[in-house]
Parts: sequence; structure tokens; C-alpha cells
Amino acid sequence: FLGVPLLIYQYSTTSSGKQNIRSLVRSLPLFGKIQFQAGMVRFFRSFHSLLKSGVNFLEALDVSYDVADHPGVQKGIKSARQYVTSGQSFSRGLEASGVFPDLVYQMAQIGEESGKMEKSFEKLTVYYEGILDNLISGLIKMIEPLLMVFLGGIIGVMILALYLPVFNMGELI
Repeated sequence: FLGVPLLIYQYSTTSSGKQNIRSLVRSLPLFGKIQFQAGMVRFFRSFHSLLKSGVNFLEALDVSYDVADHPGVQKGIKSARQYVTSGQSFSRGLEASGVFPDLVYQMAQIGEESGKMEKSFEKLTVYYEGILDNLISGLIKMIEPLLMVFLGGIIGVMILALYLPVFNMGELI
């Protein structure tokens, strides 16, 4: 019980192990979606905070790129940055990446038109944090029955280990 988690932890400390474990988790249906949503929320929150504090737009994108820590989200940020540096709109870059949902493009476009990009990304952060919370709640509800069965099995094995010698003593007498 202790050896396998210890080996997984040791493997996850290596760079290739970290990358392989992340790709494995991303391939799992619900976990991959949670990781993507978490990456988007990290991007939205950091981008909003940086813009609100007066950081240059491109610098805010660069920092948010590192904070997102999800390859799909980073791909979208990189695409949007290329559009901005070539003189096109940020919202078009997000849309062209094909990574983000339509709401993100629309909110970015509204932020560009109104000149309040940080407000748009604040609203996106709040909205997608709610979605992320719902996904995590659903995951917890799915795991609860499995955890109960697992704990019941462990308790059952412990009870058998304690009482089996007592039953064997009765047969010996």
C-alpha cells in the first residue's frame, strides 16, 4: 500500500515522469476537462490581475502563458499573442486558436470595444470558476461510493485478519 504511491511520487519528480503523468491525467475523461478548465481559470485570473495593475498587454500575456500551465490553453494564448503582435485583434487571435469556447472570444471582443479588457476577464474568471467548482463537485460525488467500497474492503480484511485465528483455534480444540 505504501510502496506504489512512493514509487509514483518518485517517478513524478523526474521531468519525463511529470510529463507522462500529466498526459495520462489529461487523457482521463473528467480529469482532463477539469485540468483544462483550471488552466483557463488560471489564465483568466492572472491576465485580469495583471491588466488591472497596469502591466503592459503583451507582458501580461507572457506571464499568463506561464501561469496557465496547460498545453491547450498555452497554445491559445500563443496564437492570440501572435495576432496581437501582427496588428490584429486579440479576440480574433483567441478565436483562430480554436481552443477557447465562444464566450471567451465574445467577452474579449467586448473588452476590446469598450476598452475594459480587465472587466471582461474578471467576469470570465467568475463564470469559469463556477463551472470548475461544479466539475469538481461532480467528481467528488462519483468518487464517494468507490471510496466507501474501498474502505469497507480494508475494514473487512482487517476483521478477517483478527478473527480468523480465533476461528482456527476453535477447530484445533
